[in-house]
Amino acid sequence: MIGIEIVEGEDKTKERGKDKYHEYGKTGSLLLRLCTPLFMTGKVVILDSSFCVLLAVIALKKMGVFSSALIKKRKYLPRYVKGEEIKSHFEDAPVGDTQRLPGEIYWVKFDFKSRTIL
Repeated sequence: MIGIEIVEGEDKTKERGKDKYHEYGKTGSLLLRLCTPLFMTGKVVILDSSFCVLLAVIALKKMGVFSSALIKKRKYLPRYVKGEEIKSHFEDAPVGDTQRLPGEIYWVKFDFKSRTIL
């Protein structure tokens, strides 16, 4: 474990104001704040699917921190991932088949390694 934040009520959050990563949303800014000690180390953080905020993951990469997450596409999570396209692409693939799915957002290239669900 590299960091911990105690959850405060809504009132305390408003008192404190916006943090410097507020543009990444609540979850993305939390991820970036917790990984600050790892910036420019080249280390890899393993994320729970809840923390798979694409823009924050790309920001981490720019700060020299890599990440990996096992994710399951849900209605709104993760944003910018074409879950239905991926699901239909793997429909006839054998179990365990793996492919890389490159993409680009805000002129930053990213690469997903996708796998069929067992």
